[in-house]
Amino acid sequence: MQVAVFAVMAVYFMMVDGLSLTVENLVGLVWVMLLSAVLSTIMNALILNRIETVDNLSKVATIVGTASGFLVGGYIPIGSLPDFAQTLMKITPSFYVATLFRQVLMNKTISSSFAGQSAVIKSFDQEMGIRAQWGHLLTGLESNLVVLGLIGIGCLLLLAQVLHGGEGRTKAK
Repeated sequence: MQVAVFAVMAVYFMMVDGLSLTVENLVGLVWVMLLSAVLSTIMNALILNRIETVDNLSKVATIVGTASGFLVGGYIPIGSLPDFAQTLMKITPSFYVATLFRQVLMNKTISSSFAGQSAVIKSFDQEMGIRAQWGHLLTGLESNLVVLGLIGIGCLLLLAQVLHGGEGRTKAK
């Protein structure tokens, strides 16, 4: 899905805005798409392993779908939210994938727009959720390591779920 949407939107932005991506951007985007797909698959498996009925699946899908736009900073920039909401976003795995997408797509533009103004760049990155703040603004490498760590933890949790075989769950009849 990500590749299909990306292809359509890349062609659209190229035709309408004359925007083109460099090879470096394309490699970065493919990497982040891969991370996103793996992390999302693991998160979905962890959640769906516990759902027994179509009705419950529908309820969970509504909640997750509604919350996801807020939790990744898609609707409201993280910097305009209160501390509690910012903390909630920072414990959401998909937030870090969103920051990586923003970094790949925006870093050069931000650097050229705010040339020589590192304090302004840091403030903008923090306010708009381009880089996550953990005492300091995370670098691209640190954000990648967070996502890879979350993938590893998710794999361990999924393995534990599978090995438990769903003990304690009630089966729908």
